[in-house]
Amino acid sequence: MNLPRLRCWLGVVAAAVTVAMAADFTKQPGDKITCDGDIPLYIRKPLQNFAFLTGDDNLRVLSSLSFPRRDKEWFLSRLHARVTGQGEEDLSSVESDNSTFLPGDPSSWDREPALLPDIPQDVIDSAINAGKQKLAILKAIEGRIYNKNLTVDPKSPEWIHRRLFKPHHEKVPELAESGHILGVSTRFILTKMKENEARKQQAGDVTALDLQQLGPIEECLSKLKPFKPGSCDRGAPYRRPDGSCNNVQHPSWGAALTPFTRFLPPDYGDGVSSFRRAVDGEELPNARTITNVLNRSPNTFSNCFSALNMALGQFIDHDITFTPTTKGVKGAPIPCCTSEVINNPDLHHPECMPIILAPDDPFFGAYGRSCIDLIRSSPAHTCNFGPREQLNQITSFLDGSTIYGSDEDVATFLREGRDGLLKMQITEAGELLPASKDPNDGCNTVDEFNKNHFCFKTGDTKVNVQVLLTMVTTMWARQHNRLARWLKDLNPRWDDLTLYQETRRIVVAHIQHVVYYEYLPGIIGPALANKTGLTPGSGGVHTTDYDPKINPTLANEFSAAAFRFGHSSIPTQFREVTKDSSSASSLNNYVFHPFKVYDRGGPSSLLMGGMSQPSGLMDQVFTDEITDKLFGGSSQVGLDLIAINIVRGRDHGVPGYVKLRQACGFPAVKSFSDLADVLFPSALESLQRVYKNVGDIDLYIGGLSERPVPGGLVGPTFACIIADQFIRLKRGDRFWYENKASPKPFTTDQLRELQQVSLAQVMCENFDMETILRWPLQVAAAYNPELSCSSQCIPKFDLTHWKE
Repeated sequence: MNLPRLRCWLGVVAAAVTVAMAADFTKQPGDKITCDGDIPLYIRKPLQNFAFLTGDDNLRVLSSLSFPRRDKEWFLSRLHARVTGQGEEDLSSVESDNSTFLPGDPSSWDREPALLPDIPQDVIDSAINAGKQKLAILKAIEGRIYNKNLTVDPKSPEWIHRRLFKPHHEKVPELAESGHILGVSTRFILTKMKENEARKQQAGDVTALDLQQLGPIEECLSKLKPFKPGSCDRGAPYRRPDGSCNNVQHPSWGAALTPFTRFLPPDYGDGVSSFRRAVDGEELPNARTITNVLNRSPNTFSNCFSALNMALGQFIDHDITFTPTTKGVKGAPIPCCTSEVINNPDLHHPECMPIILAPDDPFFGAYGRSCIDLIRSSPAHTCNFGPREQLNQITSFLDGSTIYGSDEDVATFLREGRDGLLKMQITEAGELLPASKDPNDGCNTVDEFNKNHFCFKTGDTKVNVQVLLTMVTTMWARQHNRLARWLKDLNPRWDDLTLYQETRRIVVAHIQHVVYYEYLPGIIGPALANKTGLTPGSGGVHTTDYDPKINPTLANEFSAAAFRFGHSSIPTQFREVTKDSSSASSLNNYVFHPFKVYDRGGPSSLLMGGMSQPSGLMDQVFTDEITDKLFGGSSQVGLDLIAINIVRGRDHGVPGYVKLRQACGFPAVKSFSDLADVLFPSALESLQRVYKNVGDIDLYIGGLSERPVPGGLVGPTFACIIADQFIRLKRGDRFWYENKASPKPFTTDQLRELQQVSLAQVMCENFDMETILRWPLQVAAAYNPELSCSSQCIPKFDLTHWKE
């Protein structure tokens, strides 16, 4: 038995030790049934004794940590205490969080905020003016590019990446302006402090973070006032589409169009916004070189998880994070690699960050490509001096924004306007997502358009990126309409808005339960999920751990690195399975080409295919469909997603891998040999070849190179970051489906039903399927049999508890 399968079965055996083998899926507690064929099944629930059974040191370290971890918000509290003199004593008495940073290490939030020297108002005013002047120069460059009609080649994979994969909200450019201004202003003030000998001595080790003590910029606050949430109604029973007012004390926490928070202080080369430097002060290795060195082995496949697991992970990602990138006049993509730009400094946009390709690149070299066109993420509007931050365009909450949208206008557009329904197309394949009927949207094709087959438009602007994601999103939209019709029958007096909001509340609860019960334990391991309180309850028991002090906003390290682990699990092909046949086709045949779902039986065959094939193994090896051919279409010459991820982490100031290990309680790493028992052996050898110093390793690459935690898909560093984030998304969500203190909590009977929801049940109820795997996110096995959709082992959801 190979090692990955052994790890998978260790989880199975450990679970079997403490969970009754006879499945208890009945509606009344204590009533037991025998599952089809007397196959012993168990609910794959996280176990307290899992670490003991496996003897895993990583789990012992993670189990000793306090969650959520200290983050930027904790540091801002210390800054506030420094400025106001209030609460400083309480903060200084807080016990250690078991990170392994030395006292005062600037890589940690535990460092004492530095005392600021006296900074005259004229210096501050000059700094802001310098920022405005720099913004004017940037706008002038964009104007010249636009007037010369220069853009990214519409036939290129970069155009698809920028136009279809990174569309931005109309408000983003205006919000980004303050980010540009304050980034330059911060650098200006730091420079002035060094130029003035008196202030230089007084400033000591002042960093960009410490400048936040200067307080918010009133001019910026005034300009952004229209974007701020209004007064909050604590008793409002339903979520706002944009996520605001979830926390009534901090209305913008987790809301759309707000900055990410941080797991650790940012690491920029200049302390403000430039790319992280190597330990020796030089540039970090070329991102494409890293891909080529690490990606030498054949792509491997998981023995535990199905391709559907990867697709659901992408759905979750699109529900909670979307970072817009810088764009030019009227939202046009800014070219960075064209000869006109390269040869004319007046056209070189400062936000460009192209990936340079070597002439002898093993793939791109044969096609004469020398550059992957890439641009930085838009800076966020912090209204404070300090290091550059980035923007989350959608809500941080796991709230179904993929199908409902993250602002009021989109939410209204997606509603049918009657009986609480969402807009859907009625086709021979059943209900499908709303059509995008713009022939020039960049996704639609002439041939499919003429057959009335369109790309889709929903709360997720990237829903067409690959067809399994399209199907998962379609599944939840169908579930909404199915339940809305049922609620209408139960409560005929309810109006359209009530039906919509109540159905939305139920569907969001379904999503949260499936994610935390079936998906998350398989990612971070059941032991850590259990230890950190991420396992959903049962029997209608409510939770009481909502904490208004917990900021649910997504962390930059989570969004820009850790939760991108799924890119390693993308398979080379997608499979379609029917009763009579099975076929497979290249991944890129399904990228921004979702038209297979219009075929009769197409949705079911795609989902059955997703269940029947394994995902890629989570490691530092990737399919060439994403390292060489992404968005390449028929030309087969595309982008390198892994190199893009590496550069994006540097763009966002994400600290190096070894720093994040320390933040998660692991010993400081001094040399590559310290990682011998942590990383895959082949990965360690490759990392030594491409990085000069162990401290240079990018978080994304280091995290992917770790051996996984027992029963989980990711290694301990990513498990720590992901666990922390999902704790925040649960305990920091006032509308969490199990929360007893929610403005409108579910009744005990309603919650009992919600706690029995399963992905298998949702799929069976919304697609033409006769059989299904009991746990569709895992591969078929003795502990995961194929069952009839009518099996009693798949509990049915009873909506009658919602009858008024």
